[in-house]
Amino acid sequence: MNALLLLQHILDQSIIYVTTCWSLPWAATVCQPLWNWVATGSMLTGALILLRTTWKVVDYMLKYQAALRAEAYRQQIAPGEEMKKLRWEGDASVLQTPPDADGAARIRDELDRRKLQEHAMVPPGPKT
Repeated sequence: MNALLLLQHILDQSIIYVTTCWSLPWAATVCQPLWNWVATGSMLTGALILLRTTWKVVDYMLKYQAALRAEAYRQQIAPGEEMKKLRWEGDASVLQTPPDADGAARIRDELDRRKLQEHAMVPPGPKT
């Protein structure tokens, strides 16, 4: 319990010190240690932010350069038109809308016919 009281006393004194220094002129001798810590902390925080920003910009530039090199290498291997022929389109060709209503009707009719055919199939039973 004594440790908690001591910690509370230190915290109270620190709050009083900071509020007193806040109201005194900036160049007051008594407050120089506080302002030194505040200035040092501010400079370190700014330096860390600047370092992280610089790191992100450099990282982005390196990735961008790698992407440009990869694209140049792809262009050396095969020109753009040839790559379009070789590129997998995925399900895009399947998901495209039919060019006309007649094609859509034929597809629907075929699907309906297959569904009916599936339902009409009777599994083979035991031979008697």
